[in-house]
Amino acid sequence: MVYERITIAGAQISHVMCSWEASISMATQASTVSRGQDICFLPELRSSGYGVDVLQAFEDLAEDFGGPSF
Repeated sequence: MVYERITIAGAQISHVMCSWEASISMATQASTVSRGQDICFLPELRSSGYGVDVLQAFEDLAEDFGGPSF
C-alpha cells in the first residue's frame, strides 16, 4: 500500500456576521498565509458566524453544494 503525504493547516479567524462575502474573503486570505498546504480547516459556520441574526437568516445565507465557502 502506498500512502501520499498531505499537509494540513488550521486557522482561527474572525468573521463578519451575516456577510458571507466578507467572511469568505477573510478565509481566503488566511488560507494563503500558510503556503504549501493541501487542506486548510476553518471553524464551523465560518461563512456566516454565530448568533440570532444568523439563525433568522439561514435561508438567505444558504448556498448550493460547491458554493463560495466550499
